[in-house]
Amino acid sequence: MSKIALALTGAQLAKNINVEEFGVGEDLAFNFFAWKKGELLVVAQLQQSEMNKPVESRIPKCGDMLATLKTFWGIDAVTLVAEGFETHNKEKLQGRELQQAFIEDKNVVHECLTVTHCEQNEITNDYEITLVSAGYKYELGRKVEWMEPVGYTRGTETILRKSPIPLMLIQALKQETMESPSDEDMDIAISTLVANGFLIEEL
Repeated sequence: MSKIALALTGAQLAKNINVEEFGVGEDLAFNFFAWKKGELLVVAQLQQSEMNKPVESRIPKCGDMLATLKTFWGIDAVTLVAEGFETHNKEKLQGRELQQAFIEDKNVVHECLTVTHCEQNEITNDYEITLVSAGYKYELGRKVEWMEPVGYTRGTETILRKSPIPLMLIQALKQETMESPSDEDMDIAISTLVANGFLIEEL
């Protein structure tokens, strides 16, 4: 949970700063936190030019990026922070998609930051998904009002059937890791990721 808390707190701070400086504007870009043995190794952000493309084209690109991190850095856990929508009253959706319901009734659906964390269970070797969402509303004076975060650790298989993002994280972590990649290999990997639309920060 400490990994999720770090990712969510950082994203909330970034959101607060963006709204204070620019008002209600673009959503935050996809941010990935890549871990190994509990240590944060790499932070990757999808560039805004890529965020403007349909999500269907972004997900395979992000999957390839994470597979590269697994191959060359040997990561064993990934945390993704993204914008989304949430509701605490599914009955009022009346069969509508969240985004459509948000447009029609903001009292039923809220914008939110969603943290999706994937990590392998050391005992069972299964890949576990934890979801945390923090809803928000824009207030006068360029302020963001945050709601209490809500976490989901059960029903993972249902989530996997409905969302490609958890599946993408699991597939990336299942990739093989290269033993002792050279500095040149690492430099090429970073250059390729940057060329494919990612900002990469090694820690």
